Amino acid sequence: MSRLETLLSAVVCLLMAAILYQAWSWMIGSGDLLSEGKTIVEQAEFVRKYSPLLLPKGT
Repeated sequence: MSRLETLLSAVVCLLMAAILYQAWSWMIGSGDLLSEGKTIVEQAEFVRKYSPLLLPKGT
């Protein structure tokens, strides 16, 4: 159960970081909505690609 909780907290943390980054970039007004949407997709691909490296390894 502890490993599952760690996994969930890591996923939530990554999602919050991505959301906060998007909110900040919108707030400073960088780009239009289409380019921002592309940025969200790129972030999702980045998280999916690198999240196994961030998660704790099983014993």
